[in-house]
Amino acid sequence: MSLTMFLEETADRLEYPKLFPGYGPGLIGSMLVWGPPLTPDEKALWEPWHG
Repeated sequence: MSLTMFLEETADRLEYPKLFPGYGPGLIGSMLVWGPPLTPDEKALWEPWHG
């Protein structure tokens, strides 16, 4: 995947979150990450971020 495609897909996910259920930004500690979290450790710390 090219950087352009990655950025376009990320922008679409942020602009139209209903098209991508389960995916979105979140916080693990003070770090902004893209989710959903994959590991049990990440799931325990995951907080959805709504901007």
